This record gives sequence, C-alpha cells and structure tokens, in this order.
Amino acid sequence: MAQTAIATTTTSKSEYIDKLWMHLKNRITTVTNDDLSFEALTKFMSDARNIRLTRSFYGMLSSFCLKQPVQRHSINGGSDSTASAEDVKQARLILSSLMIFKFPTDVLDASDVTDLDPMSEACYTSAQQLIECILQYDSTSSPTKLQCDELYQRIHRFIDNFTVWKSNDAAKVLQSLRGYYAEWMRSYQVMSQSSSMNEAQKKSILNVLVTNMNNTQNKIGKLCGMDRAKVIC
Repeated sequence: MAQTAIATTTTSKSEYIDKLWMHLKNRITTVTNDDLSFEALTKFMSDARNIRLTRSFYGMLSSFCLKQPVQRHSINGGSDSTASAEDVKQARLILSSLMIFKFPTDVLDASDVTDLDPMSEACYTSAQQLIECILQYDSTSSPTKLQCDELYQRIHRFIDNFTVWKSNDAAKVLQSLRGYYAEWMRSYQVMSQSSSMNEAQKKSILNVLVTNMNNTQNKIGKLCGMDRAKVIC
C-alpha cells in the first residue's frame, strides 16, 4: 500500500525537526555519557522506541533537505505499521553508528583505533562525525537548512562507509584513495609552478600536500602492501 504524503510547510518541518532532533540528542546523550556496557548499548539500539524516534527524525530530515512531501509515519513518531522496511533499516543503520562510536575496537576488530585499516577508519571517523553532529545541536532556534543538510550528508557518508566496511569492498576503497592521491599530486604540481605567492606561503602549502600524499599512500599500503602502493603512487 502506498504511503500517504502530507503537505507540510517548510516552517512546520523545521519545528518538527527541532523537537525530534532534541529528543534524539537527549536519548543518545544518556548512552554516550554513561559507562554503558556493550550489551546495554545493544539493547538501547534495538529498543523499538529508539528505532521509531530515529526513523521519524530521519524521515522528516530527508523531506526537508530533499524538499519532498512528509510521509505520515514521520509525524509524531507515526506507527510501526505505516513505516516501510527500508525506513526501519535506515533507522537501524543510523543507530549502529553509536556502537562504532562507543566500541570501535570491538566492532571493527582492532587492538587500537590507530591500527584500523582504511575501510574501518573511514567507518569510525564518519560514525564520530555523525554522533558529534547530533549532540552539538543547540535548540535556541529552529535548525537552519545548512545544519540539516550537513547532518543529512553525515548520515549518508556514514551509511556509505558502513556498507563498504561491511561488504569489505577493498577495490572500491582503493579506487577512492587513488583518486585522492591524484588530486593531491595535481595540486602539488600546480602549486610548485605558482609564482603568485611568497616562498614561505608556498613552502607551507607544499608541505601540507606532501603530508596528505604520504598519508594516502600509507592507507593504500595497508590495503595492498607498500610495494604496490609505491607503484600506484
């Protein structure tokens, strides 16, 4: 059965987002500040109330950012019967960022966060950025379009990175890293030939670019070995 769309003004969407964002922030704060166990956090993530809240918030946020009608199940939490399986899946994926945020080494199977491979590191970093964006919200006024777009982008960046990590798609990550390296290299070559700035500024920027290239090469090395990384780069 098709979902019933509700015509809602931009202002009322902002008001809904504000309430849902603060509600979600308050709930997440209880598990990020407390010394919760892995089992307790798992229970929090599987709680139907938290899934429903996250689903409603994401639905309203998506509607606002994409300028689409609001689905009925996004209003006041909606009922589980009106939500699609995809809606619930998205909510569960968003909540899974909490587990990676709180227990990165357990979930990503590493002795320390500094030992994470590139896929796991991207997943962990995007989980951090997502949770931080949720927790930093201050309800002094309705959220701006810029704030909502940033959170929406962070949600999808995490989901993309989580999907890659879960599927262990090393080839896709390698392709992305090669693209980053090529960009740094092009910037380095252009900057090296630039005569529009003084030598001190130029040297400072070139050093940053070299650092970025070295870091990217090291990440490629973790994926396929340093010998191949040197050939690629």
